[in-house]
Amino acid sequence: MTVFHPQNLENLDSKMLKEKMKEQSWNILFSECGRGVSMFQTKKTRDLVVRGIPETLRGELWMLFSGAVNDMATNPGYYAEVVEQSLGTCNLATEEIERDLRRSLPEHPAFQSDTGISALRRVLTAYAYRNPKIGYCQV
Repeated sequence: MTVFHPQNLENLDSKMLKEKMKEQSWNILFSECGRGVSMFQTKKTRDLVVRGIPETLRGELWMLFSGAVNDMATNPGYYAEVVEQSLGTCNLATEEIERDLRRSLPEHPAFQSDTGISALRRVLTAYAYRNPKIGYCQV
């Protein structure tokens, strides 16, 4: 069993310490079960997901566990095409998206800049364009 030993424990708040411990648990799992599409998914994997995925690994693991990594591999360029097709569209969904962009996830650092807001706009608009029956709905 590997134990996490932060060098400056007093400088880490409890939330940061918890994230670092989660990261270490995932790194141990990766060394035991592999990483990426060839990773063995075991009860330990499920338990770690239930405990929470550290912020640093969320994108990678979401792509893996959702199957999006496979979809991207079998449909290269699809997202870029949908984004291109949806650019400049104006409808109820895009109006609602524009109204909600700056209110969505106001505490998340990724959406505090124009770069993050633009990325969110592209994803939401492309989704609404790709799925017009669903469109856009803020949850």
